[in-house]
Amino acid sequence: MSQLHYLTPVQRLLVMTTLCLLTLAGCSGTDEPQPAARGQLLSRNWQVQSAQYSYSNLTYTYYQKGGTANDADLSAYRFNFESSGSYTFLNDSTSFQGDWELVDQESTLRLDGQSDFSILTLSDTNFDFSFTSEETDADNKAITVQYTYRLIPAN
Repeated sequence: MSQLHYLTPVQRLLVMTTLCLLTLAGCSGTDEPQPAARGQLLSRNWQVQSAQYSYSNLTYTYYQKGGTANDADLSAYRFNFESSGSYTFLNDSTSFQGDWELVDQESTLRLDGQSDFSILTLSDTNFDFSFTSEETDADNKAITVQYTYRLIPAN
């Protein structure tokens, strides 16, 4: 800054104004909040909002929270994921416990080191995931069925 005395008053003002603007721009308080890590978003107690399966060109919703014509009652299902990497699954009469981890650049939820679930959406308000299962149709033909669940935070 010792070179500023060779500048005209207008030039000094322009240099100082530019420096101030650059400093203020670098310290802007409007930084976007960082999105929560997927592990943090997952670590909570979830309940089923909807469940459906698809194969060929058919998609069928067999559970909708609050629905009166559900083919399955999943209202008591709870999925509790702890930040420590453990989970508990509960329904009316059954409880399972195990370990979970996120793999494949956090796009897959792996339970107990073997069961993989594709994460479709994971936010504060919902967790959508899917998995496939090899099954047999009514004609005894092998089919691949994709199951998709939407979970919401449990009350």
